[in-house]
Amino acid sequence: MKLYPCLAVVAILFSSTISNAQTLPSYMAPIAGKTAATASDIATKDVLALNTGMFELYGDAGGLHVSAFL
Repeated sequence: MKLYPCLAVVAILFSSTISNAQTLPSYMAPIAGKTAATASDIATKDVLALNTGMFELYGDAGGLHVSAFL
């Protein structure tokens, strides 16, 4: 039964820590992903990322096909 006061103290400490963790300084917003971007900016970045990934796949696939025929 002596465990209950300890649990209450731990709960109070964690609840104040959690509530303080919800507010970030303004300079941390880009790291936390809270930046303002338009839909077209996001779409452009997505297409560029897709193109980069596909060029890597095409390069790997080209190397596989060339070595398979040699």
